Amino acid sequence: MTLTTAGCPLADFIDSDVRYQLANFDKITEIDIKVVFKPHWDLSRISLFARIALGIPIDFIPN
Repeated sequence: MTLTTAGCPLADFIDSDVRYQLANFDKITEIDIKVVFKPHWDLSRISLFARIALGIPIDFIPN
């Protein structure tokens, strides 16, 4: 998993939420989350759903 920045203030919340959501699947018996920063996160990695939810134009290409 990657975050927008190394100092992301929501890192602990995101980690907890991912663990909580995955724990709902009976066949998952172990959860090991690794946070990585390569490749670096940028707006080109945002999903179509997130673009719509955040009001980012679908055809927006970051510099």
